[in-house]
Amino acid sequence: MAERLEKSSARITRSLIEYARRVGKNPAELVAGLGVTVPELEEIKNWFPLELSREMSWRLRQITGDPEAVYQAGKFAVEIWSSFGVMEQAISVLARIGRLETLYRRVPQIANFVTRAYRYRVLYIEPGQATIEQFAIPPHPIFRDSCNFFRGLLEAIPTLGGRKAAVVREERCSVPIEKLERFDGKAFEVKDGRVYEREIRSWERREIGQLNQDGTFSGTEPYLARKPVFSIFPGKNR
Repeated sequence: MAERLEKSSARITRSLIEYARRVGKNPAELVAGLGVTVPELEEIKNWFPLELSREMSWRLRQITGDPEAVYQAGKFAVEIWSSFGVMEQAISVLARIGRLETLYRRVPQIANFVTRAYRYRVLYIEPGQATIEQFAIPPHPIFRDSCNFFRGLLEAIPTLGGRKAAVVREERCSVPIEKLERFDGKAFEVKDGRVYEREIRSWERREIGQLNQDGTFSGTEPYLARKPVFSIFPGKNR
């Protein structure tokens, strides 16, 4: 039996469209030439290829001129969640009456309504805090905007219950490599734009590439990890 290609829920595409509207952009710019219509992408029961949501995410950043637009769309998705369907309404109720860690514990189940390309695992949890791992189901890739959208969702989930937005730190995903001290037993250094790798407990290093012009390093996994990890902390007073 052939594998289903529809891996992204319209919950994602609708969030991107709604955010484009909110910032005064025409959603038609997100879908031109993609063979689908805006109403189709807003119908919650629909599913689409992962590459379609990836292309729409890239276009959202282009038309807004905001490199954080997809992250903002993830936060905005939570704001409009209750209008999406019964599942989102139930999450909103749970957020109001339950403990925050109970809600984060259910992230792997909630994610099943959003994506078939990725899975999530709770690595650590205590009152008000959690660490969640995201991993791709082969052969699907992790890409930068998938991390950004999920980070926005995680930050905004507490607001469903009237709490402050959480603080979410990406331990692995689309963070600059110079911020990654260790990854699978390795350490990384950046010097004069060149990236070096060495084994922990060893000072011998080898050059593995150069930084991109924007300061990122996407040529190998250390920059775009196969298993991103997000640490979640209580929101701070501003």
